[in-house]
Amino acid sequence: MNLAILTGKITKIGELNHTPHGTPVINFTIATHEKWVHPDGRTDGHTEYHDCQAWDTVANMAMLMLDIGAEVRIKGNIRTSTWTRNGERRTKKQIVVTRIDTLNVQRRDGDNIKKLKELFA
Repeated sequence: MNLAILTGKITKIGELNHTPHGTPVINFTIATHEKWVHPDGRTDGHTEYHDCQAWDTVANMAMLMLDIGAEVRIKGNIRTSTWTRNGERRTKKQIVVTRIDTLNVQRRDGDNIKKLKELFA
């Protein structure tokens, strides 16, 4: 089973684009943070950045609802892309998001809320 569920904050949102067939797609990044306490009482942490991609209705929802800093929970599949640039093999992993839940509501302007309601009407 290929399933990723992450909770983090939006750090980057790309433009909403469309495929030649009109399917909406958007790329964004979320940051997850892990904290721990060492045996001597020191605290430490690590932040990981995850590239995400959403398609179709999920892409439209992301564009209309998400702002930088919003806390979200995403669910999706891990996808690996491989290509060659200048003779060098490159690899990128990203989460193809199938669901986004906002955990701290950050209201967008009224036009976006209206568009979102129309999208799910």
